[in-house]
Amino acid sequence: MTDPHAAAAETIAELVARRSADDRRGLVTADGTLTHAEVAEGAAARAAFLADHRRPGPFHVALLLDNVAEHVLWLEAAAAAGAVVVGGNPTHRGEELARDLAHTECQLLVTSHAHLPLVAGRDLGGHLGPVVPGSERVVVVDDPSAVDALAPYLGAPLPDPTRAGITPDSLGYLLF
Repeated sequence: MTDPHAAAAETIAELVARRSADDRRGLVTADGTLTHAEVAEGAAARAAFLADHRRPGPFHVALLLDNVAEHVLWLEAAAAAGAVVVGGNPTHRGEELARDLAHTECQLLVTSHAHLPLVAGRDLGGHLGPVVPGSERVVVVDDPSAVDALAPYLGAPLPDPTRAGITPDSLGYLLF
């Protein structure tokens, strides 16, 4: 019998969808292990959140996170929602980091308490404006408010890649 997960996916969104029922180990971190299905479930909730918070214009989402499980969940969520991830480089500081994120017209910023001081109070332009903790445009993944913000989206299905406009030619990442 052929492995149903072995078929080649043309997009990351397709890959996430194909793994959504896979109970094999999919992500290992210092905090534990998630199956592919659990990763897809977490990505689906975050993708629904992203879609609900989308504004007109380029669908760019800044990620300013360390290599933690949330980083993977938000990467896959963006891919599933059709958003372009803007990789915030935490080695950049002050105006350099603010310029990177402002230049790309991000609609949302996903970060952690550790990295929030790098951008707090800085004007990131466009939909973000000055970064203010507690803003609906800023998700701090290790803050209880993030759990509350994602709660209505738990159990959401993965978006249909076709309806989200995702093709093999879709841009996925902007890195600085």
